[in-house]
Amino acid sequence: MGASSAQPDSHRQPEEIREQLVAYLDGELPPEDAARIEEVIARDPDIRSELHRLEETWDMLDSLERPTVDESFTHSTLEIVAQSAAAEVEQRKQTKPREILLQLALAVLVCVIASGAGYFMVTVLRDDPNAELLADLPVIQRLDALRHIDDVEFVRDLQEAGLFGTDERWLDESPQANDSGALQLPPAPDDADLQVRRRWVTELTETQQYLLKRNLDRFQSLPESERERLRDLYAAIAAAPDRQKLEETIERYYQWYKLLDIYQRSSIDHSKGDERIARIRELREATVMRSIGNLDGRRLRWFLEMVEHRLGVRPTSEDVKTLSRWVEEFAFERGEGVVEKLSGEERKRVQEILETIDDDIRRREFLAMTWLSWQAEHPDDFSLLSEKDLET
Repeated sequence: MGASSAQPDSHRQPEEIREQLVAYLDGELPPEDAARIEEVIARDPDIRSELHRLEETWDMLDSLERPTVDESFTHSTLEIVAQSAAAEVEQRKQTKPREILLQLALAVLVCVIASGAGYFMVTVLRDDPNAELLADLPVIQRLDALRHIDDVEFVRDLQEAGLFGTDERWLDESPQANDSGALQLPPAPDDADLQVRRRWVTELTETQQYLLKRNLDRFQSLPESERERLRDLYAAIAAAPDRQKLEETIERYYQWYKLLDIYQRSSIDHSKGDERIARIRELREATVMRSIGNLDGRRLRWFLEMVEHRLGVRPTSEDVKTLSRWVEEFAFERGEGVVEKLSGEERKRVQEILETIDDDIRRREFLAMTWLSWQAEHPDDFSLLSEKDLET
């Protein structure tokens, strides 16, 4: 009895536990619930295994081909967007004169008797079922990045600390990697005109509509206080004179943050102020990105496609692990050659970071990611590789 009451969470139904883990990965649990689930994860190996399995599934989401868009979303958004005006005109054409007169008489009667109530009813009847999507479109489109930002001051603290600036080279900015732009949402229009926003939705690809629908569902599942916080945050960013730089920093921070494991994220989310910035800097300099297996999905796909193109066969998961080990060994053994390939400012920054890393494993990972980032941006330059290297 005592053991059972001491560990109630680990004995819940599997589906309930899985839902909590999914919410934890999405950052949607309140701090106290997140702390509790972390305790359960730490003591229960089965739940810990389930968490790692979900993390791996999350990492694979970017590689999904073309998921089928929910039919109800397609009808509720696209048909209303594309056909609402035409349907209204057609309905008016087909309405009999007598019915028109009756409707007009009723409308006048309502206005005379209770204009306030009448206006409310008309507003409700004419309400767009996609009003929330269209009203909050800029927030919903940026949902993932905004969820991990407290306020504008946090972004400026990152900038002042020299983190995630425009000279960063760890992000997916190579032309080859960006060919997969259909797997992300383009910037939503700031224009408050609902017609402009409707048009933007209709011009999305099927995959992008799926991503937007997923963001909408997640946004609607948040507490109203969190939704309001995100609206206020976006409004503050949009009104800032340095808006473009703020948005660039936010996007770069998110692209890095999403590659951290669950414990690294927690250590950031549960710290504040200078302590938080220091923790981010520590993780940034120590690991940059964990390994090739945890690269952003677009770059990993590009890397595999490049190998497939050159070898004529697509690597298996075991091949990827072997490649990962080989990359680390190669970069560790020829670190100086890797660093010398970098531009002057970047070389200086990498050398400064290397001086702070005493652990061989962390140094190996850092050099591996430095080389891989450079190689991804120079896919035709294999001057660091010899025939013997490739044969191994």
